[in-house]
Order: sequence, then structure tokens, then C-alpha cells
Amino acid sequence: MTEAVAKEKLNANIFCDNEAARKLLAKVLAAHDYNVYFCDYPKDCLVLLGKKDCICTRESRCADIVILWSCMHGLRATDVLKSQLEGGCKLTIKNKIILCSTSD
Repeated sequence: MTEAVAKEKLNANIFCDNEAARKLLAKVLAAHDYNVYFCDYPKDCLVLLGKKDCICTRESRCADIVILWSCMHGLRATDVLKSQLEGGCKLTIKNKIILCSTSD
């Protein structure tokens, strides 16, 4: 008899200040076995702040996917992506998405 190998959960970092969208994303991602981490302010991303104690080691990524709301507190998601890249974020751009709504 073979022993089942425990599957490690994936991590999703979500930068979103829209409460309804946060709840929906959390529900969908949790159903797909993700650990979900929210940040209201993109500037709180430790890579963007240049913090050495960021949960990513600078050699590896801190999440499997990153989801950004198109405009949060006056910041555009494209500016956040650029800052993450310049700050050394190790997550490939292929695993990052920007969500938009007509109310933004």
C-alpha cells in the first residue's frame, strides 16, 4: 500500500481594496486549495518597501500567483508591477494578473 503524499498548498497574494472582490476571490481560491493573503495597500508589499525581512527570500518567490486590482488608493496596478520587478520580485509576470471593473 502506498502512502498519500500531502500536497503543499499554493499561495496567492491579492492586492485589492474592494471588499466584495476580496470576498469573491477568497472563496474561489480557497476552493482551489490556495492560502490567500490580502493587502489593502500595494505600498505595503515588503519588496516595494525594500524590506530585508520580506517573506520571500529574494532568491525565491513569496507567492504562486499575485492578483492586483487595477487602481488602488491612487496607484495603478501597472506601476505596482513595475516596482515589484525593480525591487527584485521573483514571481514571473506570467503568474500575475490585473483585475478591472467598470466602477474603478
